[in-house]
Amino acid sequence: KYKFQKATTMKKNTVIWIIFALSVIVIYIWSSIGSKQFLEHTKFTEAIVVSDFHYKNTSGGAGYDYEFYLKNLKYSRTASVGTFAKGRRCLAAYDSLDPTSGQLLEVDITEFKYDSPDNGWRLKDIPIKLDTTRIKEMLK
Repeated sequence: KYKFQKATTMKKNTVIWIIFALSVIVIYIWSSIGSKQFLEHTKFTEAIVVSDFHYKNTSGGAGYDYEFYLKNLKYSRTASVGTFAKGRRCLAAYDSLDPTSGQLLEVDITEFKYDSPDNGWRLKDIPIKLDTTRIKEMLK
């Protein structure tokens, strides 16, 4: 009876480990596809930092809250990586197929004067002289 229980327990543990391994693989593939799509469809727009750094709150995680507008729709996100100042305008990258997916870049554009298009810019069309290599590195 003891050998039977031990064998059953080993089978259950093996099944659990297989499910765990498959879950990790699926999550990795899913995140890789999302990252690839983001990089293929990246556009840029201006965003305004609307909060100082905060720790996790009821509306999101730790970081700086920022907002940007595309086609008169407001998108609000939290940037957890970087150092930003409330009230400053920074460059934001987003997936043109899914604008809710984005990233605030440590590129302060507050001092520049330009008209921001309703649907953002491609990297080569940004009307400010920028180090595009540095921006590409930030997106990786």
